[in-house]
Amino acid sequence: MLLLLACVREPEIDSGSNFTVVGSSPEDGDEEVSEAALPELRLSEPGDVTTCAGAARLDAVDAEGQVLFPVVTTTVFSSSDEKLQLEHDIPLHRGYDFALTLNGECTSLDGEVVAPFFARFRVP
Repeated sequence: MLLLLACVREPEIDSGSNFTVVGSSPEDGDEEVSEAALPELRLSEPGDVTTCAGAARLDAVDAEGQVLFPVVTTTVFSSSDEKLQLEHDIPLHRGYDFALTLNGECTSLDGEVVAPFFARFRVP
């Protein structure tokens, strides 16, 4: 008897964009984030300051991911524009989960649209 086994590999999801977020701080799933943390996103290439500044946001969210309240932030870019940081005037509220989001309105200097990004972290 001949028995054939096939390995099924999950297909890779192609967002269609080479312009992506390559890292964040805090990282998705971090549970022990300081209320003084300044969230940042690292991009795969320089972003357009004009389009990317308004595309990043920080919100307090509930267990289902619904926005409870936005955090007022100012987006600050690094000198190379490959990193953006969300500065906030007041400490993040303790006991909340926060969502760090970059939507598809952010573009590279070549006009390529960023692949959307989402990271969730907790300030205990």
